[in-house]
Amino acid sequence: MDNDFQYASKENLYFDKAGKAHIKNEFDPKSPQFINISGETWTSVRNGKRDSINWERFISLPKTMLDALKIVLRCKLKTNSSFYITRFRLGLEALEQIQPEKNWETWGDISINDWQEIWQLGNPDTRSLLRETYKQMAKQKLDGASLSISNELDRWKGRDDLVHLKAVRTWNSELGALTSAEMELLRQKLGRQLENETIKDWSVRISTWSMVETFKRCSQITGMGKSALHVIGEQNFLMIPGVKAQAGDEKMWPISAELAACIKSYCANPEVASLQNKHNRLIVFDCKSLREHSHIQSAVMKNCIQAYAKKLGLVSPRTNKGLNVTPNRLRHTGGTKLAEHGFPRDVIAEILEHDSYGSADAYIDAIGSDLIPAIEKSDRKLGALFSEISEIFFKGKVVDSEEIDKHSPVYIPIIEESPVLVGACGRDSIKEGKCSRHPFMGCYDNCPSFMAWKDADHTKSLHYVESEFERWDHAGGHKDRWKAKAEFERVYKAISEVIAQVEGRSS
Repeated sequence: MDNDFQYASKENLYFDKAGKAHIKNEFDPKSPQFINISGETWTSVRNGKRDSINWERFISLPKTMLDALKIVLRCKLKTNSSFYITRFRLGLEALEQIQPEKNWETWGDISINDWQEIWQLGNPDTRSLLRETYKQMAKQKLDGASLSISNELDRWKGRDDLVHLKAVRTWNSELGALTSAEMELLRQKLGRQLENETIKDWSVRISTWSMVETFKRCSQITGMGKSALHVIGEQNFLMIPGVKAQAGDEKMWPISAELAACIKSYCANPEVASLQNKHNRLIVFDCKSLREHSHIQSAVMKNCIQAYAKKLGLVSPRTNKGLNVTPNRLRHTGGTKLAEHGFPRDVIAEILEHDSYGSADAYIDAIGSDLIPAIEKSDRKLGALFSEISEIFFKGKVVDSEEIDKHSPVYIPIIEESPVLVGACGRDSIKEGKCSRHPFMGCYDNCPSFMAWKDADHTKSLHYVESEFERWDHAGGHKDRWKAKAEFERVYKAISEVIAQVEGRSS
């Protein structure tokens, strides 16, 4: 496609055979787009979405002000999403509402009081766009834009904290973050295939699982290339594209070995591989969205995820109703978990790829709120995070001593003269292969082969897990603290379920 255009270095533009000027947009470096800016209407169409701005629509704004805006927009469209065109249009609409009575001639005529009025008219995205645009004009000394006013705007909040992410701050049971128990129910389902799982089910399961582990937006997950999975040594990563209007570079984000194995199996499916090769996307299933746009649109995937959750029959232990699972809720859950485990707001913003700290503040406020569900207030004490559920963690069986004699024993891994036997492993290694689980923690936690001895003192297992958690928790320097704590929690609840079954209290 580049051969159809001639580059003019002086203007830093590309010209087609008819002499019309274009900007080369490289938001997606693998699929650059040429945007025609020769007329009064600039338009971009990508993946079925149309973004446009008609400069003649804003006749109330002086030509010098519009010329300065065009310079900034031209620069932004080289590496940012073409959605920037629509953002510009919405920003100008806010300006236009008060221009007639102000009668500005240049950007330098807009006083700080005028900006306060603009702030009241605009929504958070408009405020952010105008502030960013004005800063660029001030740096380039365009049309009287002032650095002093730009610095003042930097101190203003673009969002109304009382409104922004209200569902997160108030722990809304349908829109806010999932509780630990709700997330655990979902996490365990994602690790297993449905009976007669279709390619669509498989695709949705991998998409949801990827969002759970990476906290990325739905558009980023569905936008991954077909070769997004990378294995370096024993570490597994997904190469995930940039977000929103930021440059389209890709970054590697770590994922679990279980998710990586699921993706490898998925990619080996002939039907999946054929669609992946055709559309260069990792997540694929035959649908109108993929056929028309070569990727599955976020709105389509959101509906698929909600339908998939219903298909799984997930019921929230908090509300006793069907669990509403959406991409936004999964991100909110990741943000609150990071805040719960002490990550500072700049780190939360970096991991979630926010362009401001407003969202990170909302997650931190949610953790400090009196509205936080009691289940999330466990602090260092084990056993509280998943207090609403227990039986889902133990998948083995409680047996009498004679049943474990023929199997490999499982001991509490402590050094003492008399090892404490708690059960045995019933796995058939010839048919099922070698077990990769931890020989104690992994036995209790969701292993169907574990045979818990009815006469064993499983309270000692609880005490061991508690002591190990205390030792780990005080070691410091753990970047994945919340993930590790959840692992200790699951084992603790699994042991609690064994004790309940031994005592005849289990449901």
